[in-house]
Amino acid sequence: YNPEPPKVGVRRAIATDPLPDTLFKPASALRHGAYKLLHDYETGRDELYDLRNDLGELRDLAAVNQRLTATLRQRLDAALRRVKARRPSKNEQFQP
Repeated sequence: YNPEPPKVGVRRAIATDPLPDTLFKPASALRHGAYKLLHDYETGRDELYDLRNDLGELRDLAAVNQRLTATLRQRLDAALRRVKARRPSKNEQFQP
């Protein structure tokens, strides 16, 4: 949040209005070489991207390269355990 008005001719780098909730999903990520694994805690889904050939993360390779996806997911889980990272848990009382 930045309450100051933007300077003339300069785009605002920080928004004053909250961004849509869809941009802030509970997730964890791991980089390994050119690959990036994303784990979405809401859906349980993993996404795998080759950043060397797909910098915009448009082609999810998780289904194509299941072995690498599983290996990187294991590494992600191990890293999160090692640093005792807090992970999101489901709120059973939440009613949308």
